Amino acid sequence: MAIEEQPFKQLQHYLNSITPIAHKDFKKSRAYFKPTTLQKGEIWIDFHTVCREIAFINRGLLKTSYYDEKGREITSCFCTSNSMASSFKSFLTQRPSQLVIQALEETSLLTIRREKLHELFRKIPIWERLFRIIMEKEYEKLWDYTEGMKTELAKERYQKLLDEQPEVIQKAPVQDIATYLGITRETLSRIRKKTP
Repeated sequence: MAIEEQPFKQLQHYLNSITPIAHKDFKKSRAYFKPTTLQKGEIWIDFHTVCREIAFINRGLLKTSYYDEKGREITSCFCTSNSMASSFKSFLTQRPSQLVIQALEETSLLTIRREKLHELFRKIPIWERLFRIIMEKEYEKLWDYTEGMKTELAKERYQKLLDEQPEVIQKAPVQDIATYLGITRETLSRIRKKTP
């Protein structure tokens, strides 16, 4: 029982860090979420499919990627434990996703379908505020990444990733880290050698 409780305790803690949610409201919300486990390499959201879920990551690591005009896979985001993940634009617009989201290791999620989330909005109004703040955080993260790619040196981008998501440096394939930072594997290797 304790193992089943832990994911929900994590989610409750995460939500309370955004805006307080009454215990009774959270208790009612639990039934809307489904525990899901992805195996290493498993694709959760595929390119050109409509994203119908959003997830809280209890444990594990996901990568979000897209294909450039030359057909190369480019990593645009790493999603780590205690954060939300989705192909957000597809989730909001219900148009096919331009992104692929894949597990880089065995990953435990609590997923909620779009229609269930809208039901929560109607039944437990605090969820509208929570979702708005989550979307604002995602937009801010995307903005910071885009600005960093334009204004920061590669070694500064690497250091930021090391500071903010050290597990990515330890667990993600070198090629994924390199494309995320907008550099070649060779440049990444040189930066790693010079970084304490």
